[in-house]
Amino acid sequence: MTIINRHNIKYLFAFIGTLVSMGFPVMAQEVSISEDLSIRNYFAYDLIGKINDRIVLYRDRGFEKEVDVYNSSMELTISGFLEFEKRKVLTMGTVGMDSVFQIYYGFAEKDSFHIYGRRYNEKLVLRDSAYIQSFKKNDLRKRFKYSLSEDRSKTLFFTISKNENLHILVVDNDSLRTMWYKEVIVEGINMNREFREILVTNDGKVMVLFERDKFTKRDDLKGNLIIIYPDAEIAYNIKLMTDEKFLKDLHLAYDEFNDRIIFAGQYSNKVEGEQKGYFLLNKSIDELYNVEDLETYEFPEDLITEDLSRKKRKRKDLKYISLNEIVHRADGGVLLFFEMKREFSRRNPYSGAYARPDLEFSQRGWTDYYNDDIIIFSVDKNNAVDWTEVFYKKQFSQDDEAIYSSFFIMKSPSQLRLIYNDEIKNNNTVSEYILDPAGVNKRKSILSTKYEKLRLRFIDAIQLSANSVLVPSERNYTLNLVKITF
Repeated sequence: MTIINRHNIKYLFAFIGTLVSMGFPVMAQEVSISEDLSIRNYFAYDLIGKINDRIVLYRDRGFEKEVDVYNSSMELTISGFLEFEKRKVLTMGTVGMDSVFQIYYGFAEKDSFHIYGRRYNEKLVLRDSAYIQSFKKNDLRKRFKYSLSEDRSKTLFFTISKNENLHILVVDNDSLRTMWYKEVIVEGINMNREFREILVTNDGKVMVLFERDKFTKRDDLKGNLIIIYPDAEIAYNIKLMTDEKFLKDLHLAYDEFNDRIIFAGQYSNKVEGEQKGYFLLNKSIDELYNVEDLETYEFPEDLITEDLSRKKRKRKDLKYISLNEIVHRADGGVLLFFEMKREFSRRNPYSGAYARPDLEFSQRGWTDYYNDDIIIFSVDKNNAVDWTEVFYKKQFSQDDEAIYSSFFIMKSPSQLRLIYNDEIKNNNTVSEYILDPAGVNKRKSILSTKYEKLRLRFIDAIQLSANSVLVPSERNYTLNLVKITF
């Protein structure tokens, strides 16, 4: 059953009959929902997460930067605006830590762009501030993007300059100071076209993935993996090779516990053909060669003909399968989560040239989104498959960029929970698959959004603890924060 706590009023929605009929043990969830917040005139918001015993939300309305603080029941306790040196500042990133949260921001002054950081506690009291780094405005063509290390101790800022070089800045969040900064030049790589992914490790290493343009390149070189150490003057350039294959959905991950680099995705024999299988590189850094030949693995025939189609003797088109996420196993192996994703346009491709910009309907997306079954491969550190599972779901939406679709993985040492919307509509039910390390799983319903006016964005959820998750809900420019405790 589920306890829903909204504005200090408790409602009880029981799924006991459903769960018992499915043979599952009855479990209880407590769902707490915040008051409505308007986001009509806001540029962005960010779920900072749990700071001490409070939950913090950051909202950006341009000149005004607002922070809302909630207690464990999602009741608003403090709300305030942050003050900066300049009226016009650009928020570059937020970091939630155990007892404080940090805001990184920048502003232009004459011919320079300066980056600063500020640290606050859960009562919005300023605890520290620091100057981080400055850049020449003429050197910057795009805004800085940011990424966090797994333990949130490092923040990575990166951008590509006008001269096509990659600028990388790593900040130590504990000291609120620059750890290192470098301008990376890699010959033979088009930074703009071939850049795919970047990450920073807990000790400050940076790894950058580049993908070769598959439409123009016909050699066996599919990409480059660049590894940059904080104290090294050179970057290590590892060439990723495979023969006569077209790679898709390249993903880069790093296993901190086992010190292993993971590079995975799926491949086809044609540029836009059906996906034939997946590729996987899973090695410790010390085992990497200057040239790595990628191993490819075909999807098993019974998975294609029976599990995915649910009908024997009917082959499922795997053109739309996509690698969604990589989860590390404690023994150095990985779980690869694939999802069936499709997008179809409902408008004539020629009509865009004649659309009237003054009419609202001419600017609509006119796109159908399908997010269906999840396929999981559990692979050991030697790339042998231990088990494969298919989790069935069916999600359809229109013109919403699929922000309410797909799923969220909640992680704990003993199990994973895959949480998702059963349907993309206003009155909806939320379900989950519970998965243990051996592949044993069960499905159950969690809650209903009926009468609650919620539309949950699970792809933007964050995990607060081993048994709780925070999910944003957006509907008609109204934001609610929903905390689910299992």
